[in-house]
Amino acid sequence: MAGVDPRDRLERRRLADPRPLLRPYEDGEIVDLTTDLYRRLLGELWPKMLGPSLLIFASVVFLFTFIFPGLFQSTAGASETQQTAEVLIALGLGC
Repeated sequence: MAGVDPRDRLERRRLADPRPLLRPYEDGEIVDLTTDLYRRLLGELWPKMLGPSLLIFASVVFLFTFIFPGLFQSTAGASETQQTAEVLIALGLGC
């Protein structure tokens, strides 16, 4: 292989693989390829993604319903130590 011209090897490689050289995709081509990929994989991905998505949704609803409102409310007339303890407990629960 020492006497072979590198251009000949390139030409042989090009003839063996007739695909055109890679080029950057345009924006429309990227969108088309990704939507086609999602359509093909939707049947496989949907059942796998449903459980974790519902779990994340339920945890976000729990946080906004029960945890976050408690951070901004305190019992009226409580002493400073009780209010400080409430804030520390609320922070320890998840914020």
